[in-house]
Amino acid sequence: MVSYILAILFLGERPSMQRSLLLATGFAGVMLVVKPGFGSSVGMIFALAAGTFYGAYLVMTRTLAGSFRPRFLLISQLLIGAVVLMPFGLRSDFPVPDMPLLALLLISAVGSAVGNYLLVMASRKAEASLIAPLVYSQLISATGLGIVVFGDWPDLVSLAGLVLIAVSGLGPLLLHQRAGKALLAKMDA
Repeated sequence: MVSYILAILFLGERPSMQRSLLLATGFAGVMLVVKPGFGSSVGMIFALAAGTFYGAYLVMTRTLAGSFRPRFLLISQLLIGAVVLMPFGLRSDFPVPDMPLLALLLISAVGSAVGNYLLVMASRKAEASLIAPLVYSQLISATGLGIVVFGDWPDLVSLAGLVLIAVSGLGPLLLHQRAGKALLAKMDA
């Protein structure tokens, strides 16, 4: 939601009503999956800050994607993230690195790099307000990993939320496909 609003305010994007409804649908799905409570905690503050910063990151990526090479943006994002987060990783209770831990860290690092690169490439071609609902799809993959790795199945409310997230992510593709077919029909007539 943050990137959607910032894209409108600072990038001058004017998303369609359909795109706005799809984003709202995805956000409703996220609320069903996450089930935030009304109590506040330090964790809630960190979650809100993370969401706000990530939304700003999406808009800034969109802003810079056309001006710099994708690999440069990727490397700068990863290096800045590493430098900023390094003090938190240098704690004394860090686990002793063994092969399984190093393999998991490598998988995470490569996955993050590939994901960020694809995000930069998408930002070069698509508006931030179009990319925003796709970010919610991370909850779908996280749920899948929760099932596979931990055997943790979501409840019915969470499953309903995941369906809404999938609809909001696939909706722009379906709308685009329908608009393309309508244009072809006009051209044939």
